Amino acid sequence: MQRNRFLLLTLLTAVAVCQPGQSQIFYDTVSIRPVGPGMMHYRIVAPALPWAINVLQVDLTNPYVTLETVKANDRLVGLEWTSSMASRKSGPGRLAVGAINGDFYGGGGIPSNIQISRGEILVRPIARPALGFNVRNVPMINNVTMAVTASLRDTVAVVHGVNTTRGTNQLILFNSYNGFTTGTNEFGTEALLRPVTGWIANDTIICVVESIQQGIGNMPIPKGRAVLSGHGTSESSVMSRLQSGDSLKLFQRISPGLAELKEMIGGSERIIHNGINVGAWPVRHPRTAVGFSRDSSTLFLVTVDGRQPSSVGMTLTEMGEFLLRLGIYQAINLDGGGSTTMVIRNSVMNSPSDGGERAVSNGLLVLSSAPTGSLSAVTISPKSTRVFRGQQRRFLAFGRDGYGNPSEIDPAFVRFSCDPQIGSIDSLSGVLTTVRSPAEGMVYLRYQSYLDSARVVVKPLGRILLSPTSVVTDTIRTISYSVDSHDVDGLRQTFPPDAYEWTLTNSTVGSISSTGAFKGAAEGTTGVVASLDGISDTAFVRVEIGKGYSLLDPLESLSGWTVSAVEVDSFSVTVVNSVSTAADSSFRIDYSFTGSPNISYIYLDKRFPVFGVPDSVIIDARTDQHRHRIFYVIEDDNREQFRLFSTRLLDRVGVLDTIRAPLSPNLVITQGAQLNFPIVIKRIEIQLVFRHQPGVRYSGTLFLNNLRVSYPQKLTTAIEFSPQSNPASFSLSQNYPNPFNPSTVIRFSIEKDGLTTLRVYDLIGREVTTLANEHLRAGAYTAKFDASHLPSGMYVYVLMSGGQRLAKKMVMLK
Repeated sequence: MQRNRFLLLTLLTAVAVCQPGQSQIFYDTVSIRPVGPGMMHYRIVAPALPWAINVLQVDLTNPYVTLETVKANDRLVGLEWTSSMASRKSGPGRLAVGAINGDFYGGGGIPSNIQISRGEILVRPIARPALGFNVRNVPMINNVTMAVTASLRDTVAVVHGVNTTRGTNQLILFNSYNGFTTGTNEFGTEALLRPVTGWIANDTIICVVESIQQGIGNMPIPKGRAVLSGHGTSESSVMSRLQSGDSLKLFQRISPGLAELKEMIGGSERIIHNGINVGAWPVRHPRTAVGFSRDSSTLFLVTVDGRQPSSVGMTLTEMGEFLLRLGIYQAINLDGGGSTTMVIRNSVMNSPSDGGERAVSNGLLVLSSAPTGSLSAVTISPKSTRVFRGQQRRFLAFGRDGYGNPSEIDPAFVRFSCDPQIGSIDSLSGVLTTVRSPAEGMVYLRYQSYLDSARVVVKPLGRILLSPTSVVTDTIRTISYSVDSHDVDGLRQTFPPDAYEWTLTNSTVGSISSTGAFKGAAEGTTGVVASLDGISDTAFVRVEIGKGYSLLDPLESLSGWTVSAVEVDSFSVTVVNSVSTAADSSFRIDYSFTGSPNISYIYLDKRFPVFGVPDSVIIDARTDQHRHRIFYVIEDDNREQFRLFSTRLLDRVGVLDTIRAPLSPNLVITQGAQLNFPIVIKRIEIQLVFRHQPGVRYSGTLFLNNLRVSYPQKLTTAIEFSPQSNPASFSLSQNYPNPFNPSTVIRFSIEKDGLTTLRVYDLIGREVTTLANEHLRAGAYTAKFDASHLPSGMYVYVLMSGGQRLAKKMVMLK
């Protein structure tokens, strides 16, 4: 029966726990070792979350095991490390094998709920559950009440409190946890009591009165003794009848409670009640819990680390699900957070979230009185494990004596072996290297004549997930795909990009490298497929080639727009035709505000889905007197948001200026987001008066027109090279036809190789399009200019190359 209980936790390595609203959670018991008589320590991880868990499993029927609560510094007021309390309470014939932190506490370290230590009550209970043990290690969890009485022959008196301030007409019991003295005034009578039968709850305690003092107060309290202190009516009814040498009966009733109750410690709430998970706190934190089996024979001390990258902590519901996996029938939640600590044989086993131990109010100890014997068995750790294919796992050997204590073994005589179908193992170090395909088998430990074994499952790859799943690109921008791989237990496994096989479902659209980098070649859609071990995933990419400029809104109508402002006293947005632009009308924004430490904004909201992969958002704007900054809020394919800002301020007073906001760099609004295309422009933000003074009154007028995006453009999509001998001059011909509708041809030549640009502007200096912007060979070229999206009017085209510049005018007539 004992061996079956110790093997209970090994099932965690093979069973997935499915919680409401969550995918499966896989636990891996990475270490099992005997630490004392009837005691096993387990280290368990759930890497997918992640969680780091420590469990001390205790056989309560073992005759060498006792449970004891401990108070910091043995004083009601005070804080102490859990490891210090465990070390302090160890001594000849009693070793604190295990310890955990205890109850929540208030100012000065006074426990929030009841505590009983070796039969002495430290503080009264509150309306929360408490964990208790009687002299036979039988456990209980319940909300309890306390009633203490003192009997002298035919008189029974109510004791109004323990270790608390003595009030008028009250009888108070003080013990050494209160301090060196009672701290009372001289108005009363006090009797020093020595227990004859030992301290206990829910049983009669026979005490002998060693001394009495009246009208003095502040009576000393030797350790193990108690002082009964009475005032007023309590003094006259009981204390006045006491004499030195009298026998006095005390009864400390804890209800409902076990007979001969010896230890009790408080907690915040139940987690498991009669085998049902009742844990309801929804926030993840480090946790400390205690529970026991249905037959009350096995105790579990459990800690879960939290607030760390290695372990995020548990909700009480998650803790309850885990405790049920251990076979726990009743469980209570103790203080968690930075207080969570588990100590095994003077070593802190968990990782406290404070970075080190926190001093706490009290703790629960598991003590051993077992002697030390000779080696009687060896244990392999872990006992059962699941290892991803091709990876390694190390096995350890632990010895224990006939009492269950750890027993040293000579590593020179430890030998490991394994079934060949699961891989190979170094016989001395115990490092198993698994095969690269699914398998099951055993690892064997031999130490002299002692044997043990562990079960190993070699896991295959379960799924791979490509990212981004759906994206738009052009022939310039490269998409680098990432792969999130998981084994069949849902645990993430990492591979280099070139470990996968990369293919396309439509190779005419682009190409994919051996590391998952896609480059577009022509417009269209293709699937990108990554494969490994027969597992694959497909993502989709659409190549869209934008050219020149795309008009999103001429800003000639407020239809569909929502306007708002912050830190602005008054504002209005109207449509006017008083500003000369490439369109017939424009937005006029009138504003006024008083300067403050906060920034004033005008917001214009409307959604514009954008084709392809633009490089900039552009708007024409005019200011009459102040400097402003223009921003844009965009949303990508994952609905992640970004904020773009213009490269320069709107500061050319009285001139309708072209203001550009490149799509890189950008300000990330959604934390951790990465920009993918296609995008939607959601908002125009105008920061009013770039630098303003608090208390100064500002007002002015802005004009906005012609919201558009521009695209990076390859030269070969705009011009043609004429295969002829190098010309002797740098030249720009008049476009033909001129006037034109809607397209015309521009011819030019350059005499030297070099960076060449050919751009078109309107008459107020706004860039309309870029026909060429590339390193060209010397020669003659022909460019076609399509103005179907532009209004009638005069335009200027400018050629620049090798430090030379030429410009000509042309007329568009519709």
